[in-house]
Amino acid sequence: MQLQNCSVGTGDTVIADAIAFAKSICPTCASRVHGGGFAGTILNVVPKQHVANFVENMANRYGKDNVFVLNVRTVGATVL
Repeated sequence: MQLQNCSVGTGDTVIADAIAFAKSICPTCASRVHGGGFAGTILNVVPKQHVANFVENMANRYGKDNVFVLNVRTVGATVL
C-alpha cells in the first residue's frame, strides 16, 4: 500500500489493483510487487488453508496461465 512507483505516470494502476484484489480475497496474506519492467508481477504469501480459494479467484480474474503456486523448500539449497 505504501509503494508509490507501480506506474510511470500514465495512470496505469494494474499492479496496484492486483494487490488490492489479492488483499480483498485474503486480508491476511502478504502481497508485494515482484519484478517490474513492462509487466511486473505480484508475489503473495497465503496461508495454506486459503490457497485453493485464492488461486481460484486470481485465476478467474487474471487467467489460469498467469497464476502459479510456489512452495518454499524445507531445506536449504546447500542440502540439495
